[in-house]
Amino acid sequence: MTGGNAIAVDSLGNVYISSAYGSYAGVRIIPAVLGNYFGANLGDPMDVGNIYSITDSTAGYAGDNGPVTSAQTLDHYTLAFDAADNLYIADMGNDIIRMVPQTTASFFGISMNANSIYTIVGTPTTPGYSGDGSSATGATLGQASGIALDALGNLYISDLDNDVIRMVPKVSGSYFGNPLLQNNIYTIAGNGSTSYSGDGGAATSASFKSVNAVALAPTGEFYVFDTQANSVRVVDTSGAITTLAGQNPLAGDGGVATLANLYSPGQIGIDSSDNIYIADISNGRVRMIPSVSGTYHGINMTAGNLYTIAGGGQNGQTDGADPLTLSIVNPRIAVDPDGNVFIASGTMIYLIPRISGTFYTKSMRGGLIYKIGGGGPGRGAYSGDGVLATTARFGSRLALAVDSSDNLYVADTMNNAIRMISSSSTNHFGNRMSEGFVYTLTSTTAGSRGDAGASTSAQLRSPAGVAVDSAGNIYISDLGNQAIRMISVATTTNFGISMSANSLYTIAGTLTSSGFSGDGAVATSSQISAPQGIAVDASGNVIFSDCGNNVIRLVAATTGSYYGVSVSANNIATIAGTPGTSGYTGDGGTATSAELTLSSGLAFDSHSNLYFSDLGNNIIREILH
Repeated sequence: MTGGNAIAVDSLGNVYISSAYGSYAGVRIIPAVLGNYFGANLGDPMDVGNIYSITDSTAGYAGDNGPVTSAQTLDHYTLAFDAADNLYIADMGNDIIRMVPQTTASFFGISMNANSIYTIVGTPTTPGYSGDGSSATGATLGQASGIALDALGNLYISDLDNDVIRMVPKVSGSYFGNPLLQNNIYTIAGNGSTSYSGDGGAATSASFKSVNAVALAPTGEFYVFDTQANSVRVVDTSGAITTLAGQNPLAGDGGVATLANLYSPGQIGIDSSDNIYIADISNGRVRMIPSVSGTYHGINMTAGNLYTIAGGGQNGQTDGADPLTLSIVNPRIAVDPDGNVFIASGTMIYLIPRISGTFYTKSMRGGLIYKIGGGGPGRGAYSGDGVLATTARFGSRLALAVDSSDNLYVADTMNNAIRMISSSSTNHFGNRMSEGFVYTLTSTTAGSRGDAGASTSAQLRSPAGVAVDSAGNIYISDLGNQAIRMISVATTTNFGISMSANSLYTIAGTLTSSGFSGDGAVATSSQISAPQGIAVDASGNVIFSDCGNNVIRLVAATTGSYYGVSVSANNIATIAGTPGTSGYTGDGGTATSAELTLSSGLAFDSHSNLYFSDLGNNIIREILH
């Protein structure tokens, strides 16, 4: 952690401040009343309005069971007092809760001396999630970002890394519908899954995006500040949870899609039946809008409504599991014409086949989920060229595309590479490839070299998107190089450039130069900014989200009028958005007059209508062909 600040006030009006930056971490007091506090200032009375240190100012972990003035803390984000003005510190960097009593007595089952410091929850410097139902001092926490105490002295903790609220009762009793024993620790809200769910049910079955703070009501309810979901949720005395303020980012499942909520939608996929699939990134789900009412993925669906088909569960990957039981992290997707759904979650890649069969060497049942890539020792990082994809390692940011033969292409952003998982044993890109194996099609060294040379020697820099056309040519949003690049599958001319088979070329943008220019001119002379989503239409035109400019642009394969804009072959044009302007305007009007915010995923339906995720506005939009 890099630091934190908190303020608390005791019953006398004295102000306590915690500050933590770099090597400094300390708790200080500004007295409102002349007096001695926690043995600081060598016992001399503290003057009103002056500032004094309560703890050692060196960041670290030291001092437990001794005078608080010798204690070291690390990244404390919250201070709190109980009714007796005992001080509590959420020592977030050390993954513990600490207490400084005013008097010598027993607290939380620990004999304490006045003005000394004690760990009352957690295991110092040991992050984790354990101990429920047992002594709080034997538990582990994952960054305690907030604490609060009720009138009885019961302690409430927002456990940030685990996305739960935990409680240590000072007094045994029935709390939130369950009998709890004093000095033990219990999870009272959250199931450990990072998403947003559970309204109307038991708080322990709900999930949160990011629990940064907890607050108490005099009536016995408590409030959870779910910052990533921009909401405040309340848990009543029976243990039921509801959203009090803000909007449930998952609202709308099973209802009309235009009335539902998304949270940072990313890649989009459309199958040959025009069913739309959405990577709902921050909600950790894959969602679907069917074009025709029917049963899909085991769910009875109504045309035009929105449904979750994967994610929202608590489980890790298990082959043959129900996709709704899986916990998905930052999903990216691709969908083939048959409705097979490919999902990247963190460093793993999965497949939900539409029907039963053998895919990537695995026997699979339709509608269940299977791992087809990732999971090598250590995960993350890079390994595995020419090996079974399930033994390889991928980076933590992936984008996907699938061709008509179900070969899967992966933009491995963190490893600066385009990789391919072969669906069959055959020749691709001049090499013999085996079914289910992964192959790296570019260099893994970040850079901009290699144009007009073999793709395996060419350098990319944080590729953020990948697409493939009907001929097997690969198109890349080379985010860090501010360019659109292409691997030609054959020796021919594309976009006015003579290309050799299996070589890489820049087809739009000026390498390493960011900006907005070139509309109406040859695409290789243009400037673009932070390209991400990319797709190829039926005419071979390349469409990409020029994310830094908040527009969608097109590189024309042939001269024509596309989405209301006339473009000459090999030239570039803006087809949606207002360059340099972010916002949300324009529905029902000309796409080039609209405003977008961080457009991302792109996909076409069978009528060549273009769909794109307006990520910053949390919506999916359509441009009619």
